[in-house]
Amino acid sequence: MEYKPVEQLRTLADLRVAEPACLTRRERLERWAEVLEREPEARLRSLGEIEFHPREERPLMRADDSPLTVAYADPVLRAAGLVSPVVRELVDVRHQFEGEYVIDASSTTATLGLTATPWDEVVAATAGAVLATA
Repeated sequence: MEYKPVEQLRTLADLRVAEPACLTRRERLERWAEVLEREPEARLRSLGEIEFHPREERPLMRADDSPLTVAYADPVLRAAGLVSPVVRELVDVRHQFEGEYVIDASSTTATLGLTATPWDEVVAATAGAVLATA
C-alpha cells in the first residue's frame, strides 16, 4: 500500500466527502466477518514486529493484507474507522504509550492551590468501585 497526500489523490480521482458511518462495536465486528468471509483463503499479515522499530517509523509502516489495509479497502470499515472516536483519540494520546509517562501535579498545586490525591488512595478507591460493580 502506498501513501499519497489527499492533494495528490485529487489529481487522480474525483474525491467526495462521504457521510460518516458511526457503527456500533457489534456492527463493526459483523462487517469484519463479512469482509473476511468474502475471501476465506486470505491470510492477514502483521506489521512485522512493529514494537521493535523506532517510534518515529511506526506511523509510516505499511504491509499488504494487514488488518489496516483490508479495513481500508472496505468502504464501510474505512468510513467507520475515520470517524471512530476511539481511533481519533488514540492519535491524541499516543504520546502516553510511547515514552516515559510522569504524573505530576506541581503546576496545578502552584496555580490553583490544589493537592493531588495520593496514588495509593486512588488505586484503592478505583479497585473498590470495580469490585462493588462486579
